[in-house]
Amino acid sequence: RGGRKRHAPARYAAALCALVVFAITASAQPALLRQRAQEAVAAYQKETDAKLAAMAQRDGAQIDAHEKAARKALGTARDVYEQLGAPAGGDRDVLVEYGEVTRMLGYNDLAMQAMETLVARDAKDAKAWALLGENAIECGPKNAPRGLEALRKSLALDDKSKDAGQAFSALGKLYQEQGLYDLAVEPLTKEARQRYEDLLKLVR
Repeated sequence: RGGRKRHAPARYAAALCALVVFAITASAQPALLRQRAQEAVAAYQKETDAKLAAMAQRDGAQIDAHEKAARKALGTARDVYEQLGAPAGGDRDVLVEYGEVTRMLGYNDLAMQAMETLVARDAKDAKAWALLGENAIECGPKNAPRGLEALRKSLALDDKSKDAGQAFSALGKLYQEQGLYDLAVEPLTKEARQRYEDLLKLVR
């Protein structure tokens, strides 16, 4: 019994060390997963560029191969973001990136769900409102009212940034689709003016 008592502190130290290692590993895991997802998105971009080069060469086999590889890379990114909690959880950057990935995959309903999560957390997140609006519109006519509401909220919070330009464009196109051409003029004009101002900044 005396021997076991002498070794107890060593056992406690080993257990404590194991707990510290576990805590460090657990805290690093989300960052490592996000990095893996971002690498998959980068791989998608690389395959997309290769596909464009194959299209210029009119190489049908290579076009198909790069298209499949690009979509597989996006699918990997989606899976990893979902391990991080998307679309119902995860931090803001994870949800925004997940929304972009699922939108590129054509899963606008998942992107919309992720943005709903964000605006529920922070009703002053203009970018999230803009992305919610754009994805809601792409989900079909039944979601157009939600899309309109979201775009208006986004622009009420921010009508100057690059994200605002995209929101103006989406709002103008929505009005056009609904036959409300008079209402479409203002947002499309603002979007065009913003693009012009951005070009001026580049050449100055």
